[in-house]
Amino acid sequence: MKLAARSEPCLVLFLAIFSVAVVQFSLQAVS
Repeated sequence: MKLAARSEPCLVLFLAIFSVAVVQFSLQAVS
C-alpha cells in the first residue's frame, strides 16, 4: 500500500502533463 500511495502523486503529475500536452496539440491542430 505504501508503494501505491507513493506512486500516486507521480501518476497525477503525469496525467497533468499529458493533459497539457493534449491541449497544446489540439490548439496547434486547430490553428
